[in-house]
Amino acid sequence: MAAGALLAAVPTAASAQDEDGYLEFSLDGVTIGGPGSPGKYVPAQVYLSDGIVDPVVTVDVSGLAGVVDVEFPSQCTADSDTVTCELDLFDADPYGSFVMPIGLAAASGADVGDSATISWTATAANASDNSGSATITLGDGPDLVVTSGGEDLGLLPPGQPVAVPIDGYNAGNQAIDGLQLTIDVTASEFGQYDNCVYTSYPLSNYAVCDIPLALEPGDGFEIVDGFEVTPTEVALREYVSYTVLPAGEVSLSSRAELTKGSGATLGAVVTGSRMASRSAADLDEMDNYGSVLLEVDNQADLAVTGADAEGAAGDTLEVTVGAANLGPATVMRRSGDPAVHFTFHTPEGTEVTEVPEGCFTVGEHGYPVGSEPGQPWYVCASPDWISRSGEEFEHTFTLLINEVIPDAEGLVQVSDYDGSPEPWYDRNLENNDALVLINPTGEHPGTGGGSGGGGGGGGDGGLPVTGAQAGLVAAGGAAILIAGVVFFLIGRRKRVVLVTGDDETGSTT
Repeated sequence: MAAGALLAAVPTAASAQDEDGYLEFSLDGVTIGGPGSPGKYVPAQVYLSDGIVDPVVTVDVSGLAGVVDVEFPSQCTADSDTVTCELDLFDADPYGSFVMPIGLAAASGADVGDSATISWTATAANASDNSGSATITLGDGPDLVVTSGGEDLGLLPPGQPVAVPIDGYNAGNQAIDGLQLTIDVTASEFGQYDNCVYTSYPLSNYAVCDIPLALEPGDGFEIVDGFEVTPTEVALREYVSYTVLPAGEVSLSSRAELTKGSGATLGAVVTGSRMASRSAADLDEMDNYGSVLLEVDNQADLAVTGADAEGAAGDTLEVTVGAANLGPATVMRRSGDPAVHFTFHTPEGTEVTEVPEGCFTVGEHGYPVGSEPGQPWYVCASPDWISRSGEEFEHTFTLLINEVIPDAEGLVQVSDYDGSPEPWYDRNLENNDALVLINPTGEHPGTGGGSGGGGGGGGDGGLPVTGAQAGLVAAGGAAILIAGVVFFLIGRRKRVVLVTGDDETGSTT
C-alpha cells in the first residue's frame, strides 16, 4: 500500500486535560474506495503534554469487521479486536504532537456504501481519559492521494530554478481520466508550460495545469521532471503549495482572465499499470495537497526602535517601540501567524500597566499564554503574516514609575515568535536591539533608531537575560516551528495488520 502525505494539525482547546497534563487522540471519519481500491493511510493525530506518564491508546476495531481491514504501526499490539498502542514509543515533535498513520482498505466481500465504526480510549496516569469514534464509509469513485511534499531541495540562491517533485496515486476503486494541478507561490516565478494558465494576486501567484493521464485504481503518477519554480530576489522561506484533482473538478470561472502559458508541455507518467478509464468526483479531497519549503540564501534585515520618557514616582507613561524589515527579503508565515516579532523588556523601576494588542507572554514552548500586565518581558508581533522590505510596525506600552532611577533601562530586541533572539535569516545584528530609557540624564548613548541602542541586550554592557527568558534563548534554535503545512511520509515500516473477517483477525509484521 503506497504511503500518503499526512497533514499535521494544531492542538485545540478540546484536548483532554487535568491539572497535570493533557492527552488527546483523534481520528476523523473518512470515505475510502470500495472493493477494487488499494486502500490508503489516514492520519490519527496525537497530542501529549510534557511529563505525560504511561500514555496509551486502546482501539476497538470490532466495528470494522467485514467492512474495513485496518493496519497499525509496529508500536501497537493486537489482541483479537483490540489494538493497544504505547504512545511514548512514537517520536513527538518539540510541541508534543505526532501523526500515527492507520491503513484502511475495503474488506473482502464488502460493498460500496457500507460503513463501519472504529472507537478508542486514550489514557495516561496523569491526564484525563480521551475517548472517541470515527465512521469509515466505502465509496465509489477515484481518490487521488498526493504522496510528495516536505522534500529538502537545499539552499537556493535567488534566481535559480528548481524542480518541485509532485507525485501520488489513485486510492479509489474507479479510474481517472486526466489530472488537474493547481500550484501557488508568493515570492517565486513559475516555469512556463503550454498546458497551464497563470494569474497573480497581491499575495500569491497561481498556475492551473490540465494534464492528460489515465490512472486505474492503485496506479501511481509522477509529474515528469517536476514543476519548475524560481525564487525571486525577495524570496526567503518560500512555500510552494499544490493540489492534484481529477480533471474537471476545479471550475475556473475566471479562466478568460488568466494568461495561457507557452513553451514545453507539463506531463505526467503512470508509475504502475495503465488501462481504459472514466472519471468521477474525488472521494476524499483532504489528502490531495502537497507542499515544499524552499530555503533561499537571502536575508531580511530586521531593526528595532527604542524610546525614552520622563516622569516622577507614581506617574503613568506611554512608550512606543517598534520594528522594521529593511529587506531585501520578504518574511512570511504561510500558517497565517505574524511574520515579525520583537521582545520588550520592562525598564527598571517601572511596571507595565497596559499591554498593547499584539503583545503577549509565552510559555516554555513559545506558545502565547496571556497578556497580563506586570510581566518582566513580552513578545510583540507584527499585524500580518507577511512583511515586505520597508514595512514597519509599532506597539505602545503604558508604564507606571514605581521608583525614579536615572537612565533606567529597558530593552527592545529583534526576536523570533517564541522570544528567542536573532532569527536565522537576519545576518545584520548591529540594529537588533535598542534601549528604552526612563528619565535619561543625557549621558547615555541613547535609544537609537534601530541602531543598537548603545549596546543594550545584544552587546557588551547590555541588560542580562535571565530566568525564563534565558531558557527560551538557549532553546530557541531548536524551537522554531515551520509554520505552514507539516507533512508526514509513512515510509516503509513494520506494521500490525488486522484483517477484520470473522476468523481472520490477527497480527503480522
